[in-house]
Amino acid sequence: MATLPTCLVDVVGLSQTLCECWENGQPNDYNTSLSGLYLADLLPLKWTNSAKDCEKGGVWSILQTARNSAITMFLAELAAAISRFRDSNFMPFIGWVGSVKFADSLSVLNSGNYAGLRLKPKRIQGGRIVLRGVELNLQSVAPGTVVNVLVYSNRDLTALLGSVAVTLTTAGKFYGADFATPIQILLDGKDANGFTYSDFCTELYIVYQMPNGARYVNNQIYEAGTACCGQKPTAAKASSALQYVSDIDGIESPTIAAIETPTNTGQNAYGLRLKADYECDETAWLCGLPYAVATVGTGKHKVVARIVAQALYMKAGELTANAILDSTNINSITILMKEELYGKRSKYTKAYADALIWIAQNLPPDLSDCLACKKTQFVATLPR
Repeated sequence: MATLPTCLVDVVGLSQTLCECWENGQPNDYNTSLSGLYLADLLPLKWTNSAKDCEKGGVWSILQTARNSAITMFLAELAAAISRFRDSNFMPFIGWVGSVKFADSLSVLNSGNYAGLRLKPKRIQGGRIVLRGVELNLQSVAPGTVVNVLVYSNRDLTALLGSVAVTLTTAGKFYGADFATPIQILLDGKDANGFTYSDFCTELYIVYQMPNGARYVNNQIYEAGTACCGQKPTAAKASSALQYVSDIDGIESPTIAAIETPTNTGQNAYGLRLKADYECDETAWLCGLPYAVATVGTGKHKVVARIVAQALYMKAGELTANAILDSTNINSITILMKEELYGKRSKYTKAYADALIWIAQNLPPDLSDCLACKKTQFVATLPR
């Protein structure tokens, strides 16, 4: 996860109430906590009650920075802990579908028809496909012809998921363009609003409308032939991309409305190439846990949610203690509490480490399809 996931920000709150000299600068969500845990409860925050501390207004900044840093560190350290006990079920594939090679013979497509690629994603908890760009090669087109490549899903053929304009400077050559915003397709059977589809038979269509008089080149979806060591490129590419999709084929349809029942299908890519990432996010399940105290249930997912919240709580407490101890803006009360802070920090550090190991070892298998039990297991011995 490259950015801070918003689903974790409010798991632990900053403070339940405003204290003396805390009236200014507080964030709007300072007292929001899904888990009922508040960072200010962990530490003796009397240190903020001096005019010197208030003038600098550092308390809210310290708490927010500690919480955000705790989330970032937790994500990285959880991934490392999980890798000790779990294997990846899916290998990522980053690259192109659609061969750059094409036969000399060209095919004619009815003007106005739509042609391109159809992807049939598998249902994978934590899986996603990110469409990044395309390349297109057409013959018999005027120099500078612009062709729009469109992306649809059979969930709603009236809603365009994205588009990109490809300028064909010279006929018979591939020209590419990237989507202004990469198109992310989640493979967990949910739409953008979090609604879960029970059947998940989604199809994706990446197509263009054939310009008048144009001809497409006959490139294949996968390259034929034999690569080094006797391995076919077709098999090598398909084995990675086809972990995430049950099929990729070329299609032709007279209209978008009729694209679910195309007039032609096959391994011809219709002159189109698709650049995409196929990957499995091994921590995507974090955003689906029932963190809210009011959430009904005592099952395994609820237990994991409580331990995740506790881990974030402990890490944020450790980082807040660090900030206080490292601060040059310390009053006499803080100095008297230094030993107490050192003790609390050590406690939080150990509790956090224990929580990480517990989560990595006790993940329910239905939380993610990205992970599998290691073939060779070992048991970590926790410090006494």
